[in-house]
Formats: sequence, C-alpha cells, structure tokens
Amino acid sequence: RIIRPMLDLPRTEILRWLHENGYAWREDASNADEQFLRNRVRHTILPLLEGELNPNLRETLLRTMDILREENVWMEQMAGETSGFAAVDGTKPEVPSTLPLALRRRILRKWLFEQGAAEADFDAVEKILALMAAGNGTTTFELNDKQRVVVEYGIPRFEERDHPLSEPQWMLTREPGTGWRKDHGKGIGILPAEASFNARKVGSSPIEVRGYRSGDRIAPLGMEGSRKLQDILTDQKIPRAQRANIPVVICRGEIIWLPGYRTARGWEVQGDTGKSVHARIEQTPAG
Repeated sequence: RIIRPMLDLPRTEILRWLHENGYAWREDASNADEQFLRNRVRHTILPLLEGELNPNLRETLLRTMDILREENVWMEQMAGETSGFAAVDGTKPEVPSTLPLALRRRILRKWLFEQGAAEADFDAVEKILALMAAGNGTTTFELNDKQRVVVEYGIPRFEERDHPLSEPQWMLTREPGTGWRKDHGKGIGILPAEASFNARKVGSSPIEVRGYRSGDRIAPLGMEGSRKLQDILTDQKIPRAQRANIPVVICRGEIIWLPGYRTARGWEVQGDTGKSVHARIEQTPAG
C-alpha cells in the first residue's frame, strides 16, 4: 500500500512551511518538463481551469478523489463477498444479471485476475459480460495470445493455451442379472451411472467405453429413429469444451448407452424377469 501523507497539501503551502522552518529541499528537474503529461496537467491545464471555471478546482478534485477512494474500498469488499457466494467452483463464477452492472464488472474483473489473467481492461470486461448475457452456446473472447475466456451457456471459463487437458479415464463393470435397471445417472457426463441391457442381445460380446466423437449417433429408447449425439448434447446444454469428457458405451460396434441420458432402442431387457447385463460406469483418476 502506498502512503502519501502530503497528497492533500498544495505545493505553495509545503514551500511556505519549508521556508519558515529553515529546511532546504531539492527540486526534481523532470517535474518542470512538460513533455510529460502529468506536468502539462499541473502547470498548464489546472491553472487554466482554475482561472476560467473554478478557483477551488484543486480542493474539489481532492475531495472527489477521497470519496471515490472510500467507495472503491466498499465496492471491492462487496465484489469479494458476492463472488464468494456466487462461485460455482474455483474456475467458473456466476455473475447474476440481477446484480448492479458496476458490481458485475468488479466481480468478473476480480475473478479474471484471480485466474491469472495478465490483463483485463474495461473493453474486455464489457465484451465478456455481453457474451454471458447472451447465453448462446459456446463463444470465445481472446484476452491475449496465450489467454482467453470461453463462455459456455452464460458461464465463463478461463483458459491458458499452454495447459494440456488430461485425458479422461473410465471404468466399466458388468454383471449378469434379471430385470431392467433404468439409467440412474444424474445427467450426461455425471458419474457414476448404471443401466441394464438385454443379455441375449449382448451375448458374449464385450461392452466397451470410449469418449464422444463427432458424428456419433444413438437410437434412443422410447424415441423413433436415431439422433446425433451432438444434437443431444446441445439440447442438454453440455458445453463444447466438456464433450471430450463424455463417455459413450459400445457393444458390437453400436452405441448402446449415453450414460446419464438413455440406453439404445433394441437393447432393452424383455420384462421384469428377462435375463440382463447390468453395467456400471465411473470415473477413474487419470494417470
């Protein structure tokens, strides 16, 4: 913190006190050089404004600075308290649109610097807030050549391009049984999840798991025809950057289950006593 005890004192008063008390001082020659903006303001612009508009301009500016300084402290405190309650996790804050715009700006700017942003000027904050308000799919704002903010359905995520994403790993287990165990997932990509399949249809074929790929399709149970997984994930508002972490379950070359969504038509268990294969999928640590 910088302490400036004589900031409120005019130069003339400081010089008068030095003269009266017999103190010597040194002048910084650069303070008279009007190539510097601060000196042009001090020696030319302020005297002009004082003469033409307000002879008490310096006192007015100092009083305004004091008011703004104290209000800034209060708003920073408010931004810290509000963002603490609104955070989804350490990397994805929520900035409710019901908050005053000034507070939303500060919350977002504070979060950007906490994430390690090298810069976050007014224009950047305004554009990111606009992308968040639109809430349309996935959009990106480039902060600089190494950092960007990806806004996914209104939620911002900070990215460093040099940080590789870890590859997801899943563990799928299966056991024989009877009856149908409905997909008990809590949502696409949220694990663990469980489901059942027709044992006769599965036969001795392996049930495997892999990541989502562009072009994948599934024939969802209870629906006609097939659907692109891309369309399903878009409808479910799964951010594009998270889709590589979405597992799909394969048997005999066909996607038979999108965990957390539905199993495929034609693989359902026949009745409550039909032979089935119960499957469970969960996330395992990478490495």
